[in-house]
Amino acid sequence: MPLKKTSTLLLAAIAVLAAASQPLGAGYVSVYRIKTTYIAEGKGVIGEEIYSKTFLLAPAIQGWQRPINYSLYINGERAEASVKRDSQGNRYLYPGKPLRFSGRVNITLVEYVEVIPPPQREVRLPPDKCEASTWQQERYLYLGGFWGHPYGETTLDDLRKLAETLGGRGLQYIYRVTAWVLTNTRYRLGVRGGVSYPTEFYVEKTGACGDIHAFITAMLRIKGIPSYLYYAYIYRENASMKLLGQKASYATRNAMPHIFSMAVLCGKSFPIDLTYPTARDPYSAVREAGVNTGDRVIVLARIIDADPNDYLLVYAPSNTSRVSLTVDVEKIVAYRAGHSASALLAILSLLLIAALALLSLLKPSTTVGADYV
Repeated sequence: MPLKKTSTLLLAAIAVLAAASQPLGAGYVSVYRIKTTYIAEGKGVIGEEIYSKTFLLAPAIQGWQRPINYSLYINGERAEASVKRDSQGNRYLYPGKPLRFSGRVNITLVEYVEVIPPPQREVRLPPDKCEASTWQQERYLYLGGFWGHPYGETTLDDLRKLAETLGGRGLQYIYRVTAWVLTNTRYRLGVRGGVSYPTEFYVEKTGACGDIHAFITAMLRIKGIPSYLYYAYIYRENASMKLLGQKASYATRNAMPHIFSMAVLCGKSFPIDLTYPTARDPYSAVREAGVNTGDRVIVLARIIDADPNDYLLVYAPSNTSRVSLTVDVEKIVAYRAGHSASALLAILSLLLIAALALLSLLKPSTTVGADYV
């Protein structure tokens, strides 16, 4: 379809939706277009490990977000790919066989995710009365590997001593850990990239969102409270970041990478986020966590017992190749018809999203990229 006709279709759909929406009192949802572009130059093989960490599909999370559709392109041509799951349960796309290349290859994933705004958005809060968790899945209490790695002479035993000093049970303990972090540490964007070991954060007492929340997750697990991390993008219009390495680069546009904790008490899961927005006190870290109060957080992956750094690295096909990874996020406001609205509006909403998707494919794309987040 020519670009001119696509633009006409888009404008027509917007006009009809705007006119029809006035008397019906229906709501709007935020739809995000996430374009992930991976460019490799040189010679090598792009295998499933690279696909599994690079081309993640945003999950469906009840009350928070819902994936709409996706497409994978190799050198501009749409590619058939299967949806697979990694060890953490995260979905990713894989074409079915490794890609051998010599020269330059461009692999691009375009996905659309609906994120539910307030007041329809589900606010996840801890249970009112719960001293101990009854949901004891061993993986969510894992303290091996990355989670218990020593830092110098500091070991997991030092974190256990801190937990004993803080005292408390269940939610009371969670608030005490959060208060300790707010009082004794400070936020600083990492200069070397990656997420620090919980023991390292305990010693250095400084770090970014990943460092802070990996520490909190480890501290909760020490007390038998299941916890895990969510890796996400925060949508910020015109915000960008770029990290450069010798053989890899990473860049984002309209988005900033983010990691926050999830805790589980008496079967209820809820977020703990000290950095988006900056928590004023332990209670605001839960009740006013960005993922609870707005529609700018797009969750991409869950990290249970894996090393969080596995999801932050840019993977190269070989020692002689150079790669760039770029994440470009755009926000689309879409109309959702209410229960009393006609089916026509729902259909037009889908047409609007489809027209935007087609229009985006006709636009030229540029790419830059980074080492880690």
